[in-house]
Amino acid sequence: MLTIDTKQQAVFEKEIRQKQVIPELCQHLRDKHAKAVAQLNDDQLNLITEKSVCSAEALGLTSKNDIYSFVSLDMDLFPGFYTHPAVQAFFKDAKPDSPTKMIDLFTSVPFEVWNQVKMRPVDG
Repeated sequence: MLTIDTKQQAVFEKEIRQKQVIPELCQHLRDKHAKAVAQLNDDQLNLITEKSVCSAEALGLTSKNDIYSFVSLDMDLFPGFYTHPAVQAFFKDAKPDSPTKMIDLFTSVPFEVWNQVKMRPVDG
């Protein structure tokens, strides 16, 4: 029987991310969020997108829809939104196996928090 340890799994997932997920997401951002990414060259967009995907995965997002939603928010409307304490608390308490964490986030986090997120300065 073939056994894959966690280190091998991480390498495999990174390969998939770099060869499939990141290019698809970058194209999605160019198509759907053109204004937000217009000043980025392809290498910059790839790097920032990969960083955002890694942040999404670190917060437990696994579904394609959740990751696309997370990255789109991070790159366009609310850069760094996931660093807000209320958003972090949501992810800490979220069900690990939920494929709709981003929808749950939108319906759980109060409107006032999104206003605070929008007003926060972005590092970078």
